Amino acid sequence: TRHGIVASYCSVYPNDGLSVLRSYPDVRLRCLPEVLRAMGYHTIWLHNGDAEFDSMRRFMNRNGIERVVDRWDFPPGTETLGWGLSDEALMEQAVQKMARLPQPFFAGLLSMTNHHPFEVPPAFRRYQERGEYGRFRDSMHYTDYALGRLFALAREQPFYANTLFFVFADSSTHYAVPGIEEGS
Repeated sequence: TRHGIVASYCSVYPNDGLSVLRSYPDVRLRCLPEVLRAMGYHTIWLHNGDAEFDSMRRFMNRNGIERVVDRWDFPPGTETLGWGLSDEALMEQAVQKMARLPQPFFAGLLSMTNHHPFEVPPAFRRYQERGEYGRFRDSMHYTDYALGRLFALAREQPFYANTLFFVFADSSTHYAVPGIEEGS
């Protein structure tokens, strides 16, 4: 996550060493949110975890994000899963915030469910008996559902017709996918 955010938003090749977010949160890199903000875009970043983790809030604010929304900005009682709130709550909150933003805008989202410990709502627990790999599979299914929910809700909003959506993977995992050979 810490390397992927910098790579995706700032075109900095991810490294295996020190995290820019954690080690250099005040660095200015001329990231996409800053470039768009200079062009008149409103910028927001939403996360269903704690934005203080790895100094994400500082980094985002330093590199073009006007407003950071994290788990502490959600309504009390929002479902908690693993390290953060549910992905479904994130997607719903994101669409609500985007609907209120003046256009043009840039909105970035970082979800938590597909991160260890891979906790999902009860309705999505299908492979729990297979241990961590089963929980991982369940989290992928739930994250896919939550993304579908984002698009379904966004499709009902006026901003949808003028919006580009980019979906990036976060971190990889050590699990082999059955039926796919390593390296292919």
